[in-house]
Amino acid sequence: MAEPARVVVTAASAGLGRAIATEFGARGARLVVGARSVGELEETARLARAAGAPAATAVRLDLTQAASIDAFIGAATDELGAIDALVVNTGGPATGGFEELDDETWQRAFDLVVMSAIRVVRAGLPALRRSPNPAVVHVLSTSAREPTPGLLVSNTLRPAVAGLAKTLADTFAPEGIRVNCVLPAAVRTGRVEEIAARAAERAGTTVEAELERRAGSIPLRRLGIPAELARTVVFLASPDAGYITGTALPVDGGTSRGIT
Repeated sequence: MAEPARVVVTAASAGLGRAIATEFGARGARLVVGARSVGELEETARLARAAGAPAATAVRLDLTQAASIDAFIGAATDELGAIDALVVNTGGPATGGFEELDDETWQRAFDLVVMSAIRVVRAGLPALRRSPNPAVVHVLSTSAREPTPGLLVSNTLRPAVAGLAKTLADTFAPEGIRVNCVLPAAVRTGRVEEIAARAAERAGTTVEAELERRAGSIPLRRLGIPAELARTVVFLASPDAGYITGTALPVDGGTSRGIT
């Protein structure tokens, strides 16, 4: 019988991170999950165990702090021994217009989105190298490929992580470490609802009306659900995707209009 996959998921206290952790749990993986909100993170670990994970451990993680990342990966390595799948997820960066955003806001967003991706993978490399089938999956956004109206910071920083991931895929392919990205859009999470709430306030409508309006612009005519994104991440991290590396896969209901 195959050993359970050893999986690390960051920003797992809610939304896409929680859905990803729960889906890995349903596939029988052993997990270490991280986020700043320990109470919500413990609930994610509980849900993963309830779904089927033989073990799921919650470890506090602040993705804007290098020392916290190193401590988190150290705890994960102590718990798992090796890392088969490293899922690099972050919360959404700040929103706002160009003239509203000061240097401190930009720097914090850069640390959250770009530096965290660098630091998490760098810290995780020794444990990835101990896996027979190592994979890294970055959870980004379709803003990595084409700008999303109203998401200036995301439009600026997500492409940097996609470029990092593509370069690391080439760098580590000879070692068998695969690196891919998923690009969600219009998946109904708390962040999407927050964006809809701001749009509703500006337009004098309701959150549900804004969500319905957005759904109407999607070729599949509905918002995605976190489990759909989670299943894609699990696939890319698995040996079933063993010949896939360096990709950035949209999970967006057909929202992206580019051919590639």
